[in-house]
Amino acid sequence: MRQRVWRPQLKRDPLGGRSNAFRSDEPRLGTPVIHPALLSLLLAQASDSTLIARVDSAIAAEARAGFSGVILIARGERVLLEKAYGRAAVASSTSLPAFWLASNSKQFTATAILRLQEAGRLRVTDSIGRFLRNVPGDKRAITIHHLLTHTSGIPTEYRADGQIDRERAVAAILQLNLRSRPGERYFYSVDGYVLLAAIVDVASGVGYDAFIRDSLFGRAGMTHSGVWGQEPRDVRIAAVADPRRVREMPTTIYRNGHAVENWGYRGTTGAYTTASDFHRWVQALRSGKVLTDTSVRALLGRHVLVSEDSIRQTFTGYGWGVTVVDGRDISYGHNGDEDWLGHNSVVRFAPDGGIVAVFSNSGEAEGRPWSARLNQMIRRIMSPPR
Repeated sequence: MRQRVWRPQLKRDPLGGRSNAFRSDEPRLGTPVIHPALLSLLLAQASDSTLIARVDSAIAAEARAGFSGVILIARGERVLLEKAYGRAAVASSTSLPAFWLASNSKQFTATAILRLQEAGRLRVTDSIGRFLRNVPGDKRAITIHHLLTHTSGIPTEYRADGQIDRERAVAAILQLNLRSRPGERYFYSVDGYVLLAAIVDVASGVGYDAFIRDSLFGRAGMTHSGVWGQEPRDVRIAAVADPRRVREMPTTIYRNGHAVENWGYRGTTGAYTTASDFHRWVQALRSGKVLTDTSVRALLGRHVLVSEDSIRQTFTGYGWGVTVVDGRDISYGHNGDEDWLGHNSVVRFAPDGGIVAVFSNSGEAEGRPWSARLNQMIRRIMSPPR
């Protein structure tokens, strides 16, 4: 079973030189005076080690209760925990598996839109009629921004599932009745992100799948990530939770143990990745490898208020949710659940670079995706109430 568990190590002082634990002009009274920055670093490392040990022990107990999957916890570039549990661990003697991301795929579609905006191929203020044919009158006011923020009014009906032709898939979605006027209200829309994929398909000139692979995954160094219907032999995707449910799916979506390309799984769902690749993805976003700072601010912007209580507010960004407390962004996250496969995930990262990602192929526990259950557990351990 391959795992990466970070443990503190004493190294040369990160402030430079052979030893900056004390300045040369300070008195040496037997025991060197530890530089405050180094002391802070060592204390943080010790704290991380203790917390990670608690997380590892708690998740091992959950694995005995049925959890299967991979956990990633990182602080910036430093991986604190990357480990498989349950059935995923048994099957991971050499490398950790990839998982289908379901709705967590939307972040890649949103990023693709912003890359195309940077290239001058589109603007998020463009109406969808610039790229899509035969848009009905009630939908001509829909903009790309509306699709990105789930404010287009288009409902979730999965109308493109099994469709292999882009024009037919788009037409099926555009025939739906709107739940509200464009820009008026927030309604989470799976079908709306299929339209975004169609726009990327047209505006990129190379097709959605190729653009995601080359302009996003390639730039981020994600060598074990891909899209629905394109699973190379050298990438091992975690087993499904219940083969009986998979056999009930139409062969236009899944056949002979493999995903089948179709527009219902393009843009809104259908991406897969590994824990390591997801870590690379977040680092690429934060370092400017994929988007400019301006585009990242748009990706993670507080575009539409979704919910609020006495403690926090939740906004929708572009393919991400934004949690705000006391006027400050606390985290950016999303979840995904391909229930018939049993694959689900929760991914989140903080402005300071902290990352937590839970990938599961064990379906649900007590009516709730395993990833959501473990994400909550990790949050309690890593951020105890004050």
